Amino acid sequence: MPYLVSFGELPARKDLADRGSWASDPALRLFLSQLPLARPRQYGAHYAEASQAVGEAQQAVLTGSASPSAAARTAAGKIDKALGEQ
Repeated sequence: MPYLVSFGELPARKDLADRGSWASDPALRLFLSQLPLARPRQYGAHYAEASQAVGEAQQAVLTGSASPSAAARTAAGKIDKALGEQ
């Protein structure tokens, strides 16, 4: 459990979520309440291309070179192409 605190991570196990520094923090408790709904990433044959497109979109928005909607459209086009859904 100390590694979770030192790396700023939240526990994935309920028995750890109920004890620890995050148990008394209202903001962190909100995130912990979502853990039952969490799902792992859907890795697949074209995960790398999709991940790259998302990363580029995030970077474009953060640097101000694209609006969120424009970046999302560009990323969606790249993802569709990677998945062969043009």
